[in-house]
Amino acid sequence: MHALPRDVSVTLRFPFATGGQPIQALQRSKLRFHNSGRLSVSSRRTFPLAASGGPLSGGEPPAEHLPLEAAAQHIGERPKICGDVAEVTYAPEIGGKPTFINLGEKHPNQPLTTLIWGENRARWPQPPEVHYGGETICVTGEADLHEGTPQIVVSSPKQIQVR
Repeated sequence: MHALPRDVSVTLRFPFATGGQPIQALQRSKLRFHNSGRLSVSSRRTFPLAASGGPLSGGEPPAEHLPLEAAAQHIGERPKICGDVAEVTYAPEIGGKPTFINLGEKHPNQPLTTLIWGENRARWPQPPEVHYGGETICVTGEADLHEGTPQIVVSSPKQIQVR
């Protein structure tokens, strides 16, 4: 009988799709079986495949951007999401002096908030509330949730394109 090594590591890749859509990412997890009989699992972030239209999916190439309504399904990713600017609010009285760009609807019903911290405002050639008010924009950055609302924090004008 062969002795097992003290620890054995196995990397598994789980393809997944959401809502019947083609496979768009792989989740990588590492399982470690210990001689004590304990199993530990560590997950790494999901990472996109070459394209959802790539060889694993057989689907159409991905859209250049996602609709505003898709923001909540892409938390933890770096999507490009487009929508109409409903309001832009600069709040210098709040810590960090944030600028909130709410897309789709005004606060508190916005499907996505784009946040610019005060320390980054000087990077814009004109105040964001002047530049983006009434426009349709596309925002690229890591999506997260703030008080249940999808949010993308941007630090550069390059992350926001006016359409």
